[in-house]
Amino acid sequence: MRILSLASEIAHAIQRHAKSDAVVSKDGTINYFQLKYLSICFQEFAQQQGLSSNDVIAYCGSNSRDRLAFFLGGLLGAYIPALLPISSGSPFLDTFLFSIDAKMLISEVTEASSIPQWTPTDAKRSSSGTMIVQDRSVSHISFTSGTLGHPRIIHVSADAVLEFCDWFCHYIPLSSNDRWAEPGNITSDLAITNTILRFFCGAAFIDVSTEDFPRLSSHFAENRVSIVRSTPRAAEILLASNRRRQLKTTALRLIGFGGDQLTSNTVFRMMNELSGDITFINTYGKAEIAGILSIYCWERGAKFAQYDGCVSVGQFVPGVEAESGVSFCDSSELVVQSRRNAILIKNLLSGEIIQTERKTKSAMATGDLVRKYDEFLYVVGRVDREVTRHGYQVNLDKLGTIVSELLKERSAAVLIKERLILLVEAPPDVDVKTILSSMMPYYLVPDKVIFEKQLPVNRSGKIDINQCKIIAESAI
Repeated sequence: MRILSLASEIAHAIQRHAKSDAVVSKDGTINYFQLKYLSICFQEFAQQQGLSSNDVIAYCGSNSRDRLAFFLGGLLGAYIPALLPISSGSPFLDTFLFSIDAKMLISEVTEASSIPQWTPTDAKRSSSGTMIVQDRSVSHISFTSGTLGHPRIIHVSADAVLEFCDWFCHYIPLSSNDRWAEPGNITSDLAITNTILRFFCGAAFIDVSTEDFPRLSSHFAENRVSIVRSTPRAAEILLASNRRRQLKTTALRLIGFGGDQLTSNTVFRMMNELSGDITFINTYGKAEIAGILSIYCWERGAKFAQYDGCVSVGQFVPGVEAESGVSFCDSSELVVQSRRNAILIKNLLSGEIIQTERKTKSAMATGDLVRKYDEFLYVVGRVDREVTRHGYQVNLDKLGTIVSELLKERSAAVLIKERLILLVEAPPDVDVKTILSSMMPYYLVPDKVIFEKQLPVNRSGKIDINQCKIIAESAI
């Protein structure tokens, strides 16, 4: 069995691959801006050390909250027991390592002499991803969110994140026996909280690339995936691949969604067409919050909360306080007051620190419109997607969701030069305007319908409204 200091081993791989995208500070703190480089570095390290998903890796350190070892185990799929802090000279250590048949013992970060320095200019070259900072004096985790083209860096208390992870892992529950798959881009906004969660509990990370999408259910079955963090689009792909191959994904026990406007139709189809005792969760959160804000959980076959064709995001998790902001008809902007809020929000392009004007420094206007119905929370859309049409207030996000539920096809609504344009994934021979005219009030009927084989999506797997606007502008 080998005993290694993980930081010094990984630092050499980082120097070879990362350049400005994954960097390490001069005090030995590791900062990861692009998770793909993290994966490359750990995989190379594992190959050099002859490690595989069948190995047991032990972790020993004086700081029980140092989760660096879990990154390695998560990416390898190796089992890492959650050890109590044990010093390397402990008389119990050898007995413990022998009892679990450990192939490797990883000590805490001890060497930093060969690690390159980190400068702010390096950080500005990255637009999205996750940076993990473990500073011995001021511990925080920094997230960057750049899916919508406005990259920001957000510093959040590491204690708050770890407290949330501990609560969430017990709520679900999650463990190191789980195998976690996440269709989509590993550096997307969707991965921000999920990455911390899965590495916190030591769950194995099962890679899912775009090449795996046509055979998604097979990929999950072959890799014994137990947890899937998904978007509605990825769920549709899973259903399509499952129908073609008729495979039983018996290991799958949890499917989680990230607060998108998840339609009831998608959930009904998943409950009917997927096998096994599956639990579903739908959550709502922001990159500026250390963890999710609300969560809704239901079992396969059970009745679930829905309103206007959408599934609820449930109720607020413990420790989250919120209030209603500016009202828009039957919905209002959600304003969060929580100790889990970001310390500050910084625009990476201008370096400007955005200060809140509210009395409570931790208050943050989310920009999301929500509605409460039967004590459950529903995300309606974005504040900046609220428009006036024929004297009525219309939320374009909500309209797109309603149309998607009516047509059983994905759609998006945009307003171009005062004209309501609907983009829909449907055959051109479908008379969408006539169908909608018979089912919706006149002010919701689009002026023009554009048929697309597939609507553009961003890195989080959500419909890319900016790209939809470009398509609509070119069509009128």
